Amino acid sequence: NLNIRIKKGDCVAIIGKVGCGKSSLLSALLGEMYFCEGTKLSISSKIAYVSQQPWTVGQTIRENILMGFPYDALRFQEALKLSCFLEDLEYLPNRELTIVGNRGVNLSGGQKTRLAIARAFYSDSEIYLLDDVLSALDINVGRSLMEDLVLRRLKGKTVVMATHDRSI
Repeated sequence: NLNIRIKKGDCVAIIGKVGCGKSSLLSALLGEMYFCEGTKLSISSKIAYVSQQPWTVGQTIRENILMGFPYDALRFQEALKLSCFLEDLEYLPNRELTIVGNRGVNLSGGQKTRLAIARAFYSDSEIYLLDDVLSALDINVGRSLMEDLVLRRLKGKTVVMATHDRSI
């Protein structure tokens, strides 16, 4: 018995305890759950989704961000900066041309999350679904991500963020 209306351009936080259904709600918004009789879902825009367990492909950092979109150097650099991934490139042997190992084994959990965030931003979608992305990040990176990306750069886009962190 949940009724929710999120208007274009809203920034919404879904806050709750672990296991309370936040990820299920995002899955429902993606159309990945069965619908009960009388359920209505209307989304008419491109969606970028960052899951709790971000995925990678065994290609370069750059290809993991572009995912088939044409390379735009300015947007790519902005995606790296806003996802706090620029500094990480300093430690990778071939910077953004470093091959990401199978399942991202050569990246930490936080790096995989930030790579997925960069991918989502690069997609230039109208709707961003972020599933507990702060839990894999240290507090300073999380704060930067919230302030610089979510609240400033994505202002005017629709953002739905699930988290158990009540401090946001």
